[in-house]
Amino acid sequence: MDRQQRRPRAGSFQPNTKRKAPKALLLRIFLAVALLFSLSACTKTPGSAHPEYDTVLYFSAHQDDETLEDFGGILQDLREGKNVHVILISDGSASGVYKHLLEEGYEMTREEFSASRDAEFTGALLALGVKSENIHLVKDRLTDGTLPDNQDKVREIFLYYLELYPDSAVRTHMYFLENVKNHKDHTTVGDIAAELYDSGQIRYLRLFIDPWVREDFEKNVEKKLLRLPESSLTKNEKNALQGAIDSYALVDPDNHRYGIGARSVKNYWKLLKSEKTSYCIDYDGSR
Repeated sequence: MDRQQRRPRAGSFQPNTKRKAPKALLLRIFLAVALLFSLSACTKTPGSAHPEYDTVLYFSAHQDDETLEDFGGILQDLREGKNVHVILISDGSASGVYKHLLEEGYEMTREEFSASRDAEFTGALLALGVKSENIHLVKDRLTDGTLPDNQDKVREIFLYYLELYPDSAVRTHMYFLENVKNHKDHTTVGDIAAELYDSGQIRYLRLFIDPWVREDFEKNVEKKLLRLPESSLTKNEKNALQGAIDSYALVDPDNHRYGIGARSVKNYWKLLKSEKTSYCIDYDGSR
C-alpha cells in the first residue's frame, strides 16, 4: 500500500528549526535595548562625576569669589564643554578698601567703587574663558554683608536664573559648617542652594569651600573634598588664571581701576597662586 503524505492537523505545533526571527521583531528588540541605555545615561544620580547637563550656573556672593574659590571648577566645566554662566549677587560696595581709597585722595561714589569692582570681576571671567554674555550682574543687587538679612531676595535670584536656564547644574558656596570658619554671605547662599536641592528645584549641586579653610574642613567634616580642575593646569589655563589674578591687581585710575580685589584679601591671593586648586563637594542631600 502506498504511503500517503499526512497533512498536519489544524492547530497542531510543528517545530521548524530553520525558521528565522522576523526582521521587524529584531528591530524592535534593538530599539528597546537602545532605549534602556539612553534612559540610563540620562538618569545619573547627583554626585556622579560627569552627569548629563549642558549649562552650569555659578552663583557668586562677591566679586573675586569666582576666582579665589571657584576658578578650578570653571576651568573643569569649560574643559568638558559646558556652557558656563556666572551670576553676581552683591554689589561689593561695602568693602573696607573704599575708605582707604578716599583716604588716599581718590574721589568716587559708592556706585563708582562698585562699578570698578564689577570691571575686575568681568575681566577675570573673560580671562578664564567665560563668554561676556554669560556674565550676569543681578539687577538691584544686595549690598555685600546683608545677604543673611535678605534671604528671600537671594532665593528669588536663584529661582529666576533656574527658570531662565532650566535643567542647569548649580555651583556656589558651601552651607554653614560647625567647627569651620564661615563667611556669613557665603553660607547664606550655600544654605539656600542646599534647600532648593532638597526640595527638588536644583538637580545637580556642587558646593565650594574657601581654600583657606580647607584644613579645618578636612579635620572636622566627614566629607571628602574634590580638587578641581581634575588634572594639572595646561599652559593656556595657567595663563588664564594669571589673567584673572591680574584683573584684580590692575591699578589704572584714569580708567577707574584701583586693584581693589588684590588689596582686600592679600593672603588669599598668595594661597591661590601657591595651590592653584579649588575645593568642593557634590551635594547629595546629606549634611
